[in-house]
Amino acid sequence: MAAIGPVLPALSQRTGASLPEMGRLTMAIFAGSFAAQFVAGWASDRLGRRLVLTIGLGLLAVTGVGIAVSTSLAVTLAVGVVYGFGYRAFPLSRNGQ
Repeated sequence: MAAIGPVLPALSQRTGASLPEMGRLTMAIFAGSFAAQFVAGWASDRLGRRLVLTIGLGLLAVTGVGIAVSTSLAVTLAVGVVYGFGYRAFPLSRNGQ
């Protein structure tokens, strides 16, 4: 997550979007994280923390690559939402009791 800020200029160049437009990626990630707050806790209780943890890590891996190779701002932002979901589902599932 800490690498997103420094690579925004490169992502901006790759997608052809301006740097301020590319900054929306941070908001997209936050939106996914916010949504995960509601889903990951419920899923952890009903499906098991290990499954939610595994899915969260899988989402991080796949969407991290997706953000890196995307050539469209819209795709980057959509993938960013899913990245944020995985980013938040991971710690929520491992910190629950």
